[in-house]
Amino acid sequence: MKIKRTLLYLLGSIVVIVAMAYLLKSRGITPREIKIAICRFHLKTIFLASLPIIFIQIGLQISRLWAVLPSSRHRLPPLHEWPGVARAFSFGQAVNAFAPARMGDAVKLIVLQRENKDSVTLGTAAGALLSDKSIDVVSLILLSLLCFRSWGHRLKTLNAPHIGEWALEATIVVVIVVSLALYLFPKIRVKVRSIWQQIVQGLVPLRVPAQSLPALLFSMLGWCGELWAIRILAAAQGYPLNFNEVLWSMIILNIGVAVPIALANFGAFEAAMTLGLLQVGVPAPIGLAVATAHHALQIVCVFLWAGVLALIRAPNASLRAAVKKTAQSL
Repeated sequence: MKIKRTLLYLLGSIVVIVAMAYLLKSRGITPREIKIAICRFHLKTIFLASLPIIFIQIGLQISRLWAVLPSSRHRLPPLHEWPGVARAFSFGQAVNAFAPARMGDAVKLIVLQRENKDSVTLGTAAGALLSDKSIDVVSLILLSLLCFRSWGHRLKTLNAPHIGEWALEATIVVVIVVSLALYLFPKIRVKVRSIWQQIVQGLVPLRVPAQSLPALLFSMLGWCGELWAIRILAAAQGYPLNFNEVLWSMIILNIGVAVPIALANFGAFEAAMTLGLLQVGVPAPIGLAVATAHHALQIVCVFLWAGVLALIRAPNASLRAAVKKTAQSL
């Protein structure tokens, strides 16, 4: 089952890359142009600017997850729990770089639970991850509202009149299928109720201002760090973009990778970000070079975090076995 899933992700990567290659060829863009654009980056741009910023951005994402970890006193969790959250987040993101996304989610769940055995169950860990993702989305929406007016003409270019109908139909089908499954299989209903109660407990920090507001701050600072890194990479190519333009390209990027269809989003990440940069006036070869560099730096920084934390305390055999079992059940 795991092999089939991995092959599907590999196939998704190949399909996206082939489609992107066809699109570039149809626009008359040659591989040589892309190579020249990538070689235009200076090492000081990469190692003295973008890399440190993205490294700090990942630290802010870790802090966001730490802030929404369930706490009995309804305040920020103790600081000594931060390294365990850092291990869970960085190991999960590192696994996502070469395995299907659910394997990385399994790593995060298991490591979070094992690092905080006294206060976190597997269900509350899932709730914390859900809280983390919710705050991540909310903070991006809040940033988007800052420049909504300037996006009016660009929103008109997104020709997707039936997207609301498709979303509604898909939601109705999912609700019907889940309702039938819960009605026909009582054992599943009992198990789902138990897991749901734990997830709700994990979502409690969203209702606690002492936790949700710091998490929101960490998230917005993380997004600003990513915006800054993209601006530096674009400026290195001779295209100084303003805040609105970079944010627009990042919104398109996150929409493009919302559903993981490829390993580590290879191809999909570059295609979505290139499309966003195209809409703010960056030529396709330059946009692809910026997207490729940004994606590569993100992966490098994730492995830097994971590598440092693994050197401090390497994952043991029982953890690897638990992750494998959890991934198969997701």
